[in-house]
Amino acid sequence: MRYELRITAYDCLDEIIIRGVLDATPDAPEAPIERVWERTAQSRGLGTTEATAWIREVLDTMRAAL
Repeated sequence: MRYELRITAYDCLDEIIIRGVLDATPDAPEAPIERVWERTAQSRGLGTTEATAWIREVLDTMRAAL
């Protein structure tokens, strides 16, 4: 089994919109890929201009949504 997590985040004016999806690929090559988790979250944008701080903000929001 292999997991693949994708997190997409958009900074829209004063809000950050975040979507996370987790897909599971079975060991058997003929088995279909299965979406095992999906979550959407929002937070107020803090006006962060430094990339690393913005990423931290996004990941903290998704962690809180768990």
